[in-house]
Amino acid sequence: MKKFLAIAMFAMTLGQSPALAGDTEAIELKDIEKGKFEFDPQSGYIFLQGRNRQMGLLLKTPNAQDMAEYEAEWREKLEKEQKKFPRKLENWEAEFAIAQGSRARDKLLEKKPEEPTEENFSIGSIELRHMVAYGPLFVFSKDKENDIYTYMVKLPPGTYSYYGPVFLGPNGGYAGQCYCMGSVEFEAKAGVITDLGNFLTVASLQGIEPVSEPPEMKGSDAGIFSKDQLPFLASLQGNELTYGLPAELASYPSERADFRAARKRDNFFGITISRMPPIPGVLAYDNGQVVDVKAKAAAASSESTGPLKISKTASAGDNDTAELAGDATASQDAIPSED
Repeated sequence: MKKFLAIAMFAMTLGQSPALAGDTEAIELKDIEKGKFEFDPQSGYIFLQGRNRQMGLLLKTPNAQDMAEYEAEWREKLEKEQKKFPRKLENWEAEFAIAQGSRARDKLLEKKPEEPTEENFSIGSIELRHMVAYGPLFVFSKDKENDIYTYMVKLPPGTYSYYGPVFLGPNGGYAGQCYCMGSVEFEAKAGVITDLGNFLTVASLQGIEPVSEPPEMKGSDAGIFSKDQLPFLASLQGNELTYGLPAELASYPSERADFRAARKRDNFFGITISRMPPIPGVLAYDNGQVVDVKAKAAAASSESTGPLKISKTASAGDNDTAELAGDATASQDAIPSED
């Protein structure tokens, strides 16, 4: 119960209905050992691991059903507000008439109710209605000797993007970094434990020699990861990509997550804006635009197996340099943000 309440409080504090939180639950090893865990084939599950305690926020990509439910709720609430508007306006006009010649008049002018229309009425972003938070509490298991923590979360099936190491602070505010400028996404299938391993923290650090001292960060480097920061991060999280479920989960269906580049997102919480560093074979950047490396490779493979085409020789001025990672990218492969 306490795990559900913690997640529900997170959702409610964001001004969202806790209904989704009812489908989301942190699973602990002791639940399985005591026979309290019942695998739900209609739900998805994710399993994460890493050095130190982990925390993060995932945003579910709305599917057709989500969009239909959102549209129906939006229209229902709009109609209710439109019915209330004449009475609200009448009350305001009465107060405004009384306030003539007083200091309260100007303040009342600012509070004149606006008639709700399809153009100006909102019930909040649909993306914030499908959030899943994990960590730093309610670990699945922990290896104190090696400082390894694992997490398992039950969640609705769907495609999720990693919004970043974001968490709710004790004062009700948000802290962490929003990977608004570039991140990854994966699919969590129903009836399957999707193994994320330590990908979210280590994928960009593979093969990087760790250093114990953090680099001096200036200007935007404090928010946007640069190559200079990666060696220090490797000392904190490691530099080897690791997957695998514990023996207690071996009897359940599982598969390794297939990560792909995710589009840019809004900074919903007004926190530090950042992005995931480039990940070979998955995520790259070209002039600030997110590049889906897997989609680009698939397109290139499709072209190579198609009819022979004669193309112009690339000029010496063509852009073939990717930011930070050194991966070749092209602007036409970039994922546009939804501004």
